[in-house]
Amino acid sequence: MWLAGSLQGSDDAYAITLLLPDPKEKVKARQSAQAHEKALRSTERKRQGPRYLAASLALRQGEVRSCELNAAGVSRPVIKLLTADGVLARLRYGWYGPGPAAAAYVASLNAEADITNAAA
Repeated sequence: MWLAGSLQGSDDAYAITLLLPDPKEKVKARQSAQAHEKALRSTERKRQGPRYLAASLALRQGEVRSCELNAAGVSRPVIKLLTADGVLARLRYGWYGPGPAAAAYVASLNAEADITNAAA
């Protein structure tokens, strides 16, 4: 009697050969998983940062007050830096809107998150 993947022994008993995983492949798989987790943490950290919060809030609402940005965790000095970088645009005293770089920044982080999640 013949079974696929088996070798017949001397006493008509059948020994089934086992394919053991290669230790190098196991290490590569672990490193790949660690790299994926690191990229995911990095993207999530960026998406919780003040730049992303301010840009997404301004894009969603159109106009946002500085006190609303403060409540979301964006300090006034950071608002000034984001205005200089073009993420926010100052409309009038205490009011900000999305700047020219806001949509591109939010879209790039969302695309990075989609790519990272798709690789899982």
